[in-house]
Amino acid sequence: MPHLAECSDGDLRSLAEKELRGVAEPQDQVTLGNGWWDLANKEDDEATEAQLRRRASYWYQQALPMLPDGLAKEEVKKKLERMPSSLTESPTSPQPPGVVADKLVVWNLPRSRQGNNNGTVLCTVTLRHEGQTVWERSRVPLAWSPSRDERTELPLPQIPFDALRITVLRHAGYRGGLREIGVYSQGKNIAALRDVTTNDEEASTVPAMKAVNGKLDDGQGWYLAPNKLGWIEIDFSKPPRR
Repeated sequence: MPHLAECSDGDLRSLAEKELRGVAEPQDQVTLGNGWWDLANKEDDEATEAQLRRRASYWYQQALPMLPDGLAKEEVKKKLERMPSSLTESPTSPQPPGVVADKLVVWNLPRSRQGNNNGTVLCTVTLRHEGQTVWERSRVPLAWSPSRDERTELPLPQIPFDALRITVLRHAGYRGGLREIGVYSQGKNIAALRDVTTNDEEASTVPAMKAVNGKLDDGQGWYLAPNKLGWIEIDFSKPPRR
């Protein structure tokens, strides 16, 4: 895909650039699929046309589970039905490996006995797959209180992902962070003991992995450096630590 983003064909280059930037919303995924579909309609070479249809199929299948019922969803279904199975079931367009989850649950930083009432009050949640954003919810408010422990639940779309990132946009007190992060599939927390990365690993003596240790009573978690913003990402591409 990177080499297509540098090609001389303006339409092809535009579509490739959109793919490289990542497309998260289902309506935008349909628009991208339509772009590949329209290019295929103009193509005389059968092999090239098949490759273009395959990209259209990939984005239609990404969007379909999240599209609301209506005309747009029916049109996507009809286009997929018209495609040969060799295009809709190719290695580039099946359900990709990854995890599917029902909801995200985050527990805010615990109350401090020293009166340092810190926590995260606004964040962005991003699902990624193979380096591309497949879904994102911006400016998610998180429950926070200086006098009690709080948690927030966010439903997740039924699409595969291999990484979940939480980006802190605003914090209370002098530092942001989270006490615990849970990602639930059929009632099981599949985030527990997963590998994590953060842009601010040196900010605290407490490792960021404490935010996915499955424990709420240890008073630990992920802490950002004072008065700094940042992100934490959970890796679902590898099995949990033992």
